Amino acid sequence: MAHKIGLSGSEYTLPVNPEAETYEYGPVSLAGMVRALDGSGITHYLAAKKRWAGHWAGLTTAQRNLIMTELERQAHLSWYPPEADTTQYIVRVLSSFARPMAEAPDWWEVHFELEESRRWRNRSPASIWIAPGTPPAHDQRRFCRCRGTARRGRMRPITC
Repeated sequence: MAHKIGLSGSEYTLPVNPEAETYEYGPVSLAGMVRALDGSGITHYLAAKKRWAGHWAGLTTAQRNLIMTELERQAHLSWYPPEADTTQYIVRVLSSFARPMAEAPDWWEVHFELEESRRWRNRSPASIWIAPGTPPAHDQRRFCRCRGTARRGRMRPITC
C-alpha cells in the first residue's frame, strides 16, 4: 500500500517516498516546566507524540500542486507514513513549502513537517480529576486538584 496524506476518506496517494537522506520520524514529548520558589524545576509531561519531517523530490508541477493543496488545508489530516503505510495517524502540518529542484528546474521538491495530533487532550491527566459519582459524558464537571483540596478535602470545579 502506498503512503497517503489528506482529509480522512479522500487522501491523496503520494507518487514517491520521501528522500531517505532527509526523512526523519520519531517521538516528541510535550511538557511544560515551572520554577518553584526554591528554584527547583517542576515538569508536567502531557503527551508523547510522533513527528515526521522530510521532502518529496522529483515531482511534476501537477503533483506538487496536489500535495501542496493537501498540506495547506486548515484541518487535521490523515497520514499514512511510508514506514507503516497501513497505519493511519491524524496529524497537523507544522510547515510546508515547495521549490524547484536545483539540478532539474522543471521538477519540484515539497518539504514538510508533520506532528501527530490524535493524542492531544485539553489538560494534563495528572492535574484534572473527575469527582466520583458524577454523571457520565457531557454532564461531567472537571475538578482541579490544586484548588480547594487543602480546605476540608473538597475539590472545586474548574471555571476556565
